[in-house]
Amino acid sequence: MSSEISPSVHESCEDPEVGVASSKRRVTQEDLLKDDLKKSRVEEGEAEEEEGESAAQPEGGEEEPVPEKKQEEEEEEEVSEPPAEEYVIDCSPPPLAPFEHRIVAAKPHTISNFYTINREEILGGGRFGQVHKCVENSSGLTLAAKIIKARSQKEKEVVRNEIQVMNQLDHANLIQLYAAYESRHDIILVMEYVDGGELFDRIIDENYNLTELDTVLFIRQITEGLQYMHQMYILHLDLKPENILCVSRSTNKIKIIDFGLARRYKPREKLRVNFGTPEFLAPEVINYEFVSFPTDMWSLGVITYMLLSGLSPFLGEDDTHTDPEQHPGLPVELRGGRVRRHLRGGEGLHHQAPGQEQELEDERHRVTETPLAVRPQASLPASPEGKQVPFYTRPPS
Repeated sequence: MSSEISPSVHESCEDPEVGVASSKRRVTQEDLLKDDLKKSRVEEGEAEEEEGESAAQPEGGEEEPVPEKKQEEEEEEEVSEPPAEEYVIDCSPPPLAPFEHRIVAAKPHTISNFYTINREEILGGGRFGQVHKCVENSSGLTLAAKIIKARSQKEKEVVRNEIQVMNQLDHANLIQLYAAYESRHDIILVMEYVDGGELFDRIIDENYNLTELDTVLFIRQITEGLQYMHQMYILHLDLKPENILCVSRSTNKIKIIDFGLARRYKPREKLRVNFGTPEFLAPEVINYEFVSFPTDMWSLGVITYMLLSGLSPFLGEDDTHTDPEQHPGLPVELRGGRVRRHLRGGEGLHHQAPGQEQELEDERHRVTETPLAVRPQASLPASPEGKQVPFYTRPPS
């Protein structure tokens, strides 16, 4: 029995082993195929990642550069630079007078009944008299009292002309008239009060830092005041730094004052004058020719020169060299060849170079023979190129 059984058992034992081996082989082959597929997929993914990284990185294995903005931000964080200086240009007009514009007539009353004048505090003075600080008794308003000596009827007519001129001027850059009182020996004009001092004081003050920007602001305001006056057909005819007041000592706001020599301009009536401050006189005044709006512009040019250089271009060594009456018919700049004086502690005078007198004489004739004309207008129109048309233009031929 054992011999019969063993072969069957042996056979039965051999068959399972063969089946198991064959099944193992099938399993391993399938597993290998799956593993190969997985490996190939993984390798393809890794290859794609490597290609992406290699494409992102520059050739030579260098690192990706940091964007410029990030570098700038990092540098700003590392080094904190001081902020740049900023200049604030205040182009706003000066403050208006503390009262509405008035039409004033000289009253035959005693001013002391209405105002308290501080005779000891003198704000300014000149050929006309003195200016004092005063207070209105009823309102407590601080004003300035300009006391003008006027004994004769002719002198009083001159002051009345000043009142009539100021009645027509209502502008922030022009001093305003509040009241007027007439007595036997004088006429007192009560006006708007400002406490910044004269522009001339700033020009001659060596401790005041007068910059070109300050000059721009000053000249712009003076020009705006003159533009308004010329639109009203009024000539100032005595424009100078002493007749320009600063509103306060901490700002560059100004107001034009002293209309005692101002005249109403009528284009059809030729106007001649023989007065003014010598170093600011235009050639047509010196030559007793017709005056017009450019006469004020000449004085403005002298003021501009003084603000920029600290020099008075036509001031002689003394009155003999400056006074036009000593050399009638000649422009001030030609007298004695002495044309500039330092106003800020400079040294001496400067003389004209040889050969410049004829050039100046030719320029004088050019200015007086082809005068400028004014076209009054509310604002400056723009030209097709986008630039402003100059306010002062030559008359049409």
